Amino acid sequence: MSTNQNDNSLPMGKPAPSVPTFACLVYLSQDESGKSIARVANLGGLQATGASPRDAMMRVCREFKEIVRTAHAAGETIDWIDPPVEPAPGEQVRSIPVHL
Repeated sequence: MSTNQNDNSLPMGKPAPSVPTFACLVYLSQDESGKSIARVANLGGLQATGASPRDAMMRVCREFKEIVRTAHAAGETIDWIDPPVEPAPGEQVRSIPVHL
């Protein structure tokens, strides 16, 4: 017979390692040709284009993740833009959680 009062608890063992998560703040717009543009507002210099908003966001998030992962693994300070730049007129705002 178990002494555990909570029958819904998980088995005891080693805790799962925590996975760092960072917010990638993306502003979406379209250029004159209809391509989607995604730019990161909280980490400078990152922008990507794609045939669709999803494609552009996937590309820029991939770059974001690589930069943050490399800096985090090396113990370097990440150069966040705080507060983030303001969106331009017509830009849509998306906050994407990025897991390393």
